[in-house]
Amino acid sequence: MPGTDRLSRRRVYASIAILVGTAFLVLYAGLIFIVETGFFLEIEADSWQVFAALSIACAVVLFLGKQVLGWRETIAALLIFLVLLGFSVAIAGYFIDISWDGRNYHALAVRLLRDGWNPVSDPYHQSGWNTLTWIDHFAKGAWYFSAPIIDLTGNPETGKASNLLLAIVVFCLVFAYLLSYTRVSLPASILISLLPVLNPVISTQLLTRYVDGQVAAIFTILLLLGLFAVHRPDTLQLVAWFAAIVVGINIKFTSAAYTAGLLVLIGAGLFWLKRKDLRSLIPLAITVFFSSLVGLLLVGYNPYVRNTLSFGHPLYPVYGSQAAEIRENIILGANGPEVLRGKDRTFQSLRTVGLSEAERRAGNKLKRGQIIAFSRPTRGFRSGERAKVLGRDRLGNTWVKGKLGPTLLNLRHADRFDVFEASTVSLARGDRIRFTRNGRTADGRRVLRNGADGRLLHEQDGCLGAAPGFRS
Repeated sequence: MPGTDRLSRRRVYASIAILVGTAFLVLYAGLIFIVETGFFLEIEADSWQVFAALSIACAVVLFLGKQVLGWRETIAALLIFLVLLGFSVAIAGYFIDISWDGRNYHALAVRLLRDGWNPVSDPYHQSGWNTLTWIDHFAKGAWYFSAPIIDLTGNPETGKASNLLLAIVVFCLVFAYLLSYTRVSLPASILISLLPVLNPVISTQLLTRYVDGQVAAIFTILLLLGLFAVHRPDTLQLVAWFAAIVVGINIKFTSAAYTAGLLVLIGAGLFWLKRKDLRSLIPLAITVFFSSLVGLLLVGYNPYVRNTLSFGHPLYPVYGSQAAEIRENIILGANGPEVLRGKDRTFQSLRTVGLSEAERRAGNKLKRGQIIAFSRPTRGFRSGERAKVLGRDRLGNTWVKGKLGPTLLNLRHADRFDVFEASTVSLARGDRIRFTRNGRTADGRRVLRNGADGRLLHEQDGCLGAAPGFRS
C-alpha cells in the first residue's frame, strides 16, 4: 500500500508539472497568435490581449486537468501556474537588460509595436541596410509577446519574462518525464530537472531580451515531447506540441528552419521506434502539420510570407533579392572614405532636454520656447505632432501652441510626449542620420519612418538627399 501511494503521488506530481508547462506554452503561443490576428483586423498590440491569452491558458488547465487529475489537484496546478507567471514577470521587471541587442533593435521593435506599428498592413520595409532591416525581416514572436505585457505593466523590462517562462517549461517537462518513466527519486528528479535550465545558452540570457536562450529552450522542449511521444501521446501533450511548434517557428530569424530540421529528426526517430504501431503517431502527425501551417502562414506572416512575396525568400535578407547588397553593407560598413568629403552645412534640429517622466508630469521644468513632441496621441494632439511651450499660468498649468491656439498640455499623459529644445547641427555628404519622426520626402512621393537610418548624399535648395531609409 505505501508503494502504491508513492506511485500515485508521483503520477499526480508529473501530471501537475506537464499541465503547468503546457499552460505556459499555450499562454505564449496564444498571445502571439492573438496579437498577429489582431494585426490582420487592424487592431494594435494592447494589454487586453494578455488577459485573452491568459484566459485560454487557464481554460486549458481546467479542461484538460480534470481529465488526468481531480479538481483539487487541477486547482493546485492552476494556482502554481499563476504564481509562477507573476513571479516571472516580477523578476524580469526588477532586472534591467544591459545587453547590446537587447537595448538596441529588440527594444526598438517592441517600442514600435507599442506605438501602433502594424507589421501586416504596414510591413515597414526599408531599402538598403540599417537597424530597421532586422526589425522588418526577422521573426517577431518574442516582440509580439513583450509588447502587450509591457503595455499592461508599464515596465519595459517585464517583456523579457518569456525567457523565464520557457525555462520553467523545460523544468516541468523534465520533471514530469522522470517521475512518469523512471525510478529516480523525487529530490533527485528536481535536481536533474534543473540541469537543462542551467544550460549556459538558456541561463545566461534569462534576464535579457536576447532570444537564443528561448530557441534552446524550445528545442529542449520539442526533444522532451518526442520522448513522451514514444509512449502514446495524450491530448495534453498534443496541445503542448501545437503551442511549442508555433512558438519555435516565430522566436528567431532562422528558428523556422531549425525547428523544421529538428522535427524531421524527431519524426524519423519516432517512425523507427514506433514502426510496429504507426497508427498511434497519426494524431501527432496531424498536430505537427497544422501547427506548422499556423506558425508559418498566420503567426509568421511577417516575416516569412511577406519576405517570400516581396524578396523571393522567407529568410531574406540572408537569402533572396538584394541579399548580396545588404551582406556587403554589413561586412564593409556604410561609412566609406567619402564621409570625409564635402562641406559642412548647418541645419536646425531638436535636442532632447532629458526630462524624466516624473519631471515632465510635474511640469515645473518646462520652459517657454521648448518643443513638445508627442509619441502617442493625447487630447488635442496626434502621434508625431509637435507643439511649442507658451508658458505656465498662475495655477501651474502648462500651455502649448495648438492648431486652434493656446492649448492646455495634459501632464497626466507625460508618458506620451518628450521635451526638446531647438538647436543646430552641421552635416556633410556621407554623414549618417536618423529620422526621429514619421513624414514624407520633399516631393511627397516617399515615406520617412521614425527610427530609420540614412546617409546624406547631397543638399539642394535647402533639401537633404539621403539613402537608404526610404520605402516607396
